[in-house]
Amino acid sequence: MSSKFYLLIFSVLLLSGCKDTARHNAITKIVLARGGCYGTCPVEVITIDSSLTCYYEGVHNTGYEGLYTAKISRGLWDSINIKFEKIRFRELDSSYIGSVDDEATALKIFHDNKMKYIRSQSSMLPEGLEAVVSFIGKTPEKVKLEPTTSMNGFDFNILSSLYGPVEIPGRLQEQNGLK
Repeated sequence: MSSKFYLLIFSVLLLSGCKDTARHNAITKIVLARGGCYGTCPVEVITIDSSLTCYYEGVHNTGYEGLYTAKISRGLWDSINIKFEKIRFRELDSSYIGSVDDEATALKIFHDNKMKYIRSQSSMLPEGLEAVVSFIGKTPEKVKLEPTTSMNGFDFNILSSLYGPVEIPGRLQEQNGLK
């Protein structure tokens, strides 16, 4: 009888050590907007949040034009957070603007009830941040985007920070609050 008791205690202790090891991520949402070069750069907005949802808006020069959503894996979300932590995103400047005529980038990082907002020309980004932006920019290739008509979860104002209050080709004006 005592061996059954010890086996029961051992089993309980063993199982109690099996916890969900979900990572605590300070970042709750990321919004990346790119476009505005003098050429065929894609104009797109990628939003990813802690609910593991990716919201994609392809405006023009993208493989996906329109509004799309997708689910991402916990591993992808964690890896994005780890990449931001490694480059110490909280310490990054809010502007990396030069006189370069290349792709404009806007990035919002929501964390700890705050928002870090970064504007830049892509060639002016610090190396580590450029790598993270590139990684996030490849998210649509890693997930199964599904067309959507819902506007929930999309950031329709971020492209205005790149373009100003002008009509953006391929985009409804009322989505951008311009009508």
